[in-house]
Amino acid sequence: LPNHIVYGSVINAHAKAGDAMGAAMWLGNMERRCILAEVVSYTSVIDAFSRAGRAEEAGQLLQGMEAHGLVPNEASYNAVVAGWAKRGNAAEASRWVERMQEAELQPTASSFTSLLSAFAKRGKVAHVRALLE
Repeated sequence: LPNHIVYGSVINAHAKAGDAMGAAMWLGNMERRCILAEVVSYTSVIDAFSRAGRAEEAGQLLQGMEAHGLVPNEASYNAVVAGWAKRGNAAEASRWVERMQEAELQPTASSFTSLLSAFAKRGKVAHVRALLE
């Protein structure tokens, strides 16, 4: 019988291939079989949705992860931040960095790089300078 490691590998393979829906389907299958997913499996799916430009779903999945009793890590939040940044939505990217801090996690270089990208896409150079100071 497959365990969380096998499911995690399948989920990660779909996520790396850019198949967010396939990764989410396997995560759902895993949960229906009462196999506890790990943070890394959720984060793989969150990242796949973000890379596909589906930041809303990425954020919803992070919240669903919490509802299942898992604690998102920096990579989980950074994937959501990157999704919003990819869409050029600096306000939402900033909100997710704030949520990260509220969860007592420190933003990383990846967090700031995503924010810088989001602000730059909107031509908000002053915000970029403020982040660097």
